Amino acid sequence: MKLRIAFVGITILLLQGCSIHQNVVPVQGETIDEICVIDNPKVRESFRKALTEKIQENNIKARVISEDSKEEALSCQYTMEYTANWAWDLALYLVYVKIELFKEGNLVGEAIYDARRGGGRMDKFINAENKIEELIKKMLKR
Repeated sequence: MKLRIAFVGITILLLQGCSIHQNVVPVQGETIDEICVIDNPKVRESFRKALTEKIQENNIKARVISEDSKEEALSCQYTMEYTANWAWDLALYLVYVKIELFKEGNLVGEAIYDARRGGGRMDKFINAENKIEELIKKMLKR
């Protein structure tokens, strides 16, 4: 009996470490016509394409600019920076996303999805495009 209680206790402790976190800070009181998405060449191009498509589906123009183009970034009222990572665990899956929206250099919205501690959870195997859509909609409140 004591062994069973100990096993249940250890299992509960281990499962608490297996978590997926998501936090979205929505943009407040902004009317956004265009977002300049600063290209992150370290992230898969398919992610950036999905990101810009999801922005445009929210009736906002998305213009991709080079990370080296400081002058072009200064001409944009709203800029977006992003990072995304994939991991392998039975299959390749999106494990981490951080999207930040700036207005004239000040952070006005942010979305983070973090499954790095997802461990044995099967719900970490998500559709990346659907997750991008969810994060953008929540961040832009659309």
